[in-house]
Amino acid sequence: MIEWLVMLAVSVAVLLVWLWADGRRQQQAVLRDWDMVLTQRGASELREAQGRVNADLALIDATWDAAGNASAEGSRERAVALLELGCGLVESYCPKMISTLRALSVLSRMASAIAPPPPLRPSAFQLGELTGLARVHQFGHHLLVSMHERFRWKLLVLQHCFGTLARVVVARTRGAIRAQVPEQALPTVKAARSDLHVLSDETVAAMHAWLISVAADPKAGPDR
Repeated sequence: MIEWLVMLAVSVAVLLVWLWADGRRQQQAVLRDWDMVLTQRGASELREAQGRVNADLALIDATWDAAGNASAEGSRERAVALLELGCGLVESYCPKMISTLRALSVLSRMASAIAPPPPLRPSAFQLGELTGLARVHQFGHHLLVSMHERFRWKLLVLQHCFGTLARVVVARTRGAIRAQVPEQALPTVKAARSDLHVLSDETVAAMHAWLISVAADPKAGPDR
């Protein structure tokens, strides 16, 4: 009896692993098929969007790098000024990304089909607040059935992630500055910097998904 139960448990475990692997293979195959329909115009728009995002992130990265260097050299006033500048850049960048995500959510209703969006990975984030939001997203992702619902759910969570990141990094950085210990803001800055790149990549990926969805359905968007 015990041996039979063990064999049953092993069989179920093997089946679950096989189903998971098969699901991953099918999702990757579907994504490859969707990529094939991306038009030249869509690819150009995606490159332009990626370029704008990269430029903004490069400026934020350079500012935070300079703040870290100033702190390491003992130049507290310069470090404070650069940290404040970094806060301002983040406060400007995150709302722009949130507006983009909101627009994508509206535009996604134009497409009759949408490329399957993968769930956020909690392990990809360093700020605890964003790790928690990623877990919430994963839970909701598996409850939803249609690709449109999953796509818009992901866009909504990404909006909350950008808003949360901005609030956390600004509050902690300015709190450290007020306490006259600006160097204590550097670990938060480092984590936020990494998470900002992850969120930006996810946003560009969402734009990619919408563009190939429109390309696959000419009635959903402007002439190509």
